[in-house]
Amino acid sequence: MLTIFLGAPFAMAACGDSASSPKFPEGVIVGQNVDLGHVLREGRSFEVSPDNWQTVKVGIVGGGVAGLSAAWKLSKENFHDFVLLELESDIGGTSRSGTGTPVGYPWGAHYLPVPFRENTELISLLDEMSLVEGRVTSDEWRVKEEFLCREPEERVFYKGRWYDGLYLHAGESEDDKLQYAEFQKQIDHWVTWRDTRGRRAFVVPVANCSDDTEVTSLDRISFADWLRQNGFTYERLIWYGDYACRDHYGLKLEKTSAWAGLFYFCSRVRKSGDEFAGLFQPAD
Repeated sequence: MLTIFLGAPFAMAACGDSASSPKFPEGVIVGQNVDLGHVLREGRSFEVSPDNWQTVKVGIVGGGVAGLSAAWKLSKENFHDFVLLELESDIGGTSRSGTGTPVGYPWGAHYLPVPFRENTELISLLDEMSLVEGRVTSDEWRVKEEFLCREPEERVFYKGRWYDGLYLHAGESEDDKLQYAEFQKQIDHWVTWRDTRGRRAFVVPVANCSDDTEVTSLDRISFADWLRQNGFTYERLIWYGDYACRDHYGLKLEKTSAWAGLFYFCSRVRKSGDEFAGLFQPAD
């Protein structure tokens, strides 16, 4: 396998002990502590010294993004009778990063979409971290240039070649094109849609999504059923929707609700016809 992926000369050098073997930089494997994982798997318990107990009203279990966000929110509400518990030696979870040469680096899910105006709490946090420079429009915030990420270049491998994007246009028929165009019209409809209170159907955070019955009823059928009911039956489009569900939720079309499927395509699009909002990497 080394020969296949790296080439014969590199594979021979990697397996040998000669002085001419490539010198790899020092590094460590990051992630969850294996020894701690074994303690939990084997049902062993920790000994807690009597002087290390405390009584609090709220306990936050886990110091990843969710736990840290909860702690930040409680602090903003001037509530401090809580404790944040983390099993690992460092907090941050998948948002952690490392320090290297010549630059630091993230090693997890370490980026965010540029927030819409509805996400007031995230905007408040980013402003507190000095990551934003101000508004571009009423709906758009300007993130400082040094924190912006390059948009991910997504590709599909088909019949021995790579093609740009996640929807395969190569070799599509006229009917394929019509179905894809109609699907985009449906997405544009839901991006533009507002309820009587002016709320979007799908937006981040989820708490700001509309609870109108026209929207919530989508949670009663699968995304696969929604596609069929709207006449979307062509293989390319079905694959595209299935990929979106597996990518975002780890579920196939039949196990993902229509609400969740449409949320994937609509929640990060600022207005009809736009692509996903830009990404940026927060400061450590």
